[in-house]
Amino acid sequence: MAWIWRIIVLGLVMASAQAAEPDPAAAICAKTACRAGGFSIKVSVDKEHFTSLAVTHSPYVEEDGTILIFPGETLVFHLPAEGDKLGAPQFVAEYAPQMPAERDTPDSRSLPKLSGALPADVLAPFPTGSFVISYGQRGREPSTYLIMAHNLPQTLKLDAVMMIIRPGKYEPHATSTCPLMSKVFGFEHWPHPIGPMLLKNIRVPTGGMVCD
Repeated sequence: MAWIWRIIVLGLVMASAQAAEPDPAAAICAKTACRAGGFSIKVSVDKEHFTSLAVTHSPYVEEDGTILIFPGETLVFHLPAEGDKLGAPQFVAEYAPQMPAERDTPDSRSLPKLSGALPADVLAPFPTGSFVISYGQRGREPSTYLIMAHNLPQTLKLDAVMMIIRPGKYEPHATSTCPLMSKVFGFEHWPHPIGPMLLKNIRVPTGGMVCD
């Protein structure tokens, strides 16, 4: 997963400067679905100020099954399963942001919208094994939210690594998450701005409904 850290570091570089950088995602993006990147988003640091982060050309799912999501994205994945054994997430599509980030390009209004407000309604158009993730901020508040829902019959658990925004770099920090029941929204909240998020080790938990 070494290349992904280079992509995340490049996320603090403005898009205009990225043209001179070698593309660290070129090899994996030849084999899997990637976001085009090449634009910046604005992340609120308080009610009056924001910082700009570049969205890089990068895979939605890394080779080891880690999901990479940027603020303002709403993504749908398929989770192949045989009983309680889950395969690596497979990217399905990006949808219109439920927590939009200000972005200079492209216009996210052209993306399709998820339907419904309840998790069962949101998941209704998708086959069993679908996993919907929305990540970002609400309005101008600096807090960051991660909203997830799936329609597998089992409860799921995952590990999350948040990229704290520091001057000129990201600082990775593991953070706790709660188990995700089928067709129920899972909400995670942090009272500060965060850059990209890594979601990994998606599994059927064995320790009960423990948030850790």
